[in-house]
Amino acid sequence: MGLLTLYFLLLNFPIMKPDRHIKAISTRISAWLQLMRFPNLLTVPGDPIAGYLIAVQASYVSATGLFGVVLAALLFYAAGLIMNDLFDEEEDRRDRPDRPLPSGAVTVTPAVTLCSLMILFGAVICYALGMATTWIGFALVASMIAYNRFSKKFATLGPLNMGLCRGFSFLLGVAAAQVPGYPVRPVVLAFGFILLYVAAVTRIARTETRPDPGRLSFCLPFMAVIVGGFSFISIVIQDRDQAIALFLMFTWLVLLTGMTAWRLMRSPSESMFAHVGELIGGLILIQAILVIGSGATILSWLFCATLIALWPVNRLLARWFYAS
Repeated sequence: MGLLTLYFLLLNFPIMKPDRHIKAISTRISAWLQLMRFPNLLTVPGDPIAGYLIAVQASYVSATGLFGVVLAALLFYAAGLIMNDLFDEEEDRRDRPDRPLPSGAVTVTPAVTLCSLMILFGAVICYALGMATTWIGFALVASMIAYNRFSKKFATLGPLNMGLCRGFSFLLGVAAAQVPGYPVRPVVLAFGFILLYVAAVTRIARTETRPDPGRLSFCLPFMAVIVGGFSFISIVIQDRDQAIALFLMFTWLVLLTGMTAWRLMRSPSESMFAHVGELIGGLILIQAILVIGSGATILSWLFCATLIALWPVNRLLARWFYAS
């Protein structure tokens, strides 16, 4: 993905003095990173990682399989974000003229080409990982297209469709594990947890450019955490240390979503983009909960620690790049 992005950054680059050239390169890179919501990319690997570990109950990992499915998920996600801006270009010209496409920082042809190549390479990786992963990848791409082309216009269907996209990203990991007898209940509850939370956050994100008649929607992520988190945690606890870790991370997530809901209800228009970014970053905490819930093993603790380490990086990057 890095080589592809670098190639398109350099397309049609003008010849200029070295200092101006460096500045132009920096601007072009920043525009592409903005187009792909750079902070959000850190919330992607945890989806297939959680799915994979839950499927194998954190007992073993195929490094090649896990790396491949994470790369495929990143390619699909980045392609979906570019696709979103391509379909929203007219609206962005009116409401967000500083976005990369309406501002001219990124042109349509390279964006379409890169989006298509990302989907193609993601599909090739899924095919290499097996037919189950291929079908889930196909469902993910179909959901992305359905959201951007049709369902995002609807207040309920659009957020649910977006939640389905992230749910399929989680299922990519389950399929890539190639376990015939994976634990069904944890997989279903984890899938539902991700779907509900992402749908709730997407419902709030709609209010960035569309007026929302009610403020109850600001509580939806908090309610999704309570329902989805408690349902998942209640069936996966195996020992005391795991229970303590799950309780601490669940409490952290409840406080994050609860405080964000309270601030939004007090002042809905103030720092909306920042609050949505905080909620999107909360996905990393959900993924960490799912990973620890996959089993009380060294693998689950290592991956959980890695995901938790990504959270402050996500919040730091959100200072320079929009997350929604």
